[in-house]
Amino acid sequence: MDDLGVALVEQSMRSLRQMIRDARRNPSADIIRGSVTILAKQVRAHEAHFRFLTRERYGGVIPVQRAIATELRLFTNELTIDLARMPALGKWSTDDLEMAADLMVAAMLSIVLALLEVDPHNPDDERDVIGQAERQLRLIALGMANWRSASMAGRPARAATPAT
Repeated sequence: MDDLGVALVEQSMRSLRQMIRDARRNPSADIIRGSVTILAKQVRAHEAHFRFLTRERYGGVIPVQRAIATELRLFTNELTIDLARMPALGKWSTDDLEMAADLMVAAMLSIVLALLEVDPHNPDDERDVIGQAERQLRLIALGMANWRSASMAGRPARAATPAT
């Protein structure tokens, strides 16, 4: 049973990572909106898989927990690489890029949980969750725009001070 759980985790997460990777690589699209839309569609299409992932992340058997943790690390690593390719973030330290990617992945996990909690037959509630998800990810992106990475400033990373 453990092997079946691990296989389910790997299959579910790898297909989701590929779809979101494709959304990030479409320069003409709104990356945040595209990623949230893909995530919402995947949660609705494979609700049982996502319920399994969220339930087993901390409460399942050790091999499944490790598989989930590995897949989330891969998700964060891939996003870190894509962020490093963005000209505005090209001089960020690896630690800061990983921190930003981890924030985004954590936000996406909370989005999954919120989507699982909403009644799929109530489109207004689901639209609210999707709108909130987009705003959360945009807030992270706005914060990133004002962050001064340690590698850029020659000192510990900090938030930029607003001009007065």
